Amino acid sequence: MKNRISNTILVFTALLFMSCGSKKDKESKVTTNTTIEVENVFNEELGIVAVPKSLGVAFTKNFNRYIKVVGPNGKPIHIVIQDDITDEQAIRCRGILEHFLKDYLGSKYGNDKSEIANKMAENNAVLALMNGQDDGSNDVRVNAQPLFKNEIQVEGYSWYTNQNYEHRDVAYEEILHFVHDNGIGVDGPNSMPGAAPEFQKEIRAAQING
Repeated sequence: MKNRISNTILVFTALLFMSCGSKKDKESKVTTNTTIEVENVFNEELGIVAVPKSLGVAFTKNFNRYIKVVGPNGKPIHIVIQDDITDEQAIRCRGILEHFLKDYLGSKYGNDKSEIANKMAENNAVLALMNGQDDGSNDVRVNAQPLFKNEIQVEGYSWYTNQNYEHRDVAYEEILHFVHDNGIGVDGPNSMPGAAPEFQKEIRAAQING
């Protein structure tokens, strides 16, 4: 998984994801929904709730909390949370996903990201925030993009303020993979058609030429 880091991330951020617009920019069409009706709401103010049964037993059994981002089509992009993940880590991950899906006005591919967000929701995309680290010790296996506790740094917390490099922050990278695989789309042998095939052509060319 870590070998996937390449110049393609630079292409991603340059062409699509660096949403640095002013307050005058139009509001993002992707919103956080905090009104999901399920039992055992853990923090309604933050939108952290119990895992919906509709996701299936593999998720309700192995994850104890849930948040989501809702696309313009009204469908959710799921984030499931294991019990050792802090609320702050979960909220940070949701914020990164919202950042990636926010329109970047005037950009070549990011001027309107509605179709990318909608495609993720249509693909029933799930980001799984997992206990521990990516060393094989967490035996939970679900159809989702994993991101581990010891790889999610929160600004202002001890890992951040003490610059503790024992905890490498890969949240930006893994959530970028999440958006790429489930929204933009991937070509090649393990293809997953997405909403931005022309963008994927440029990503592939950058990967080859990088």
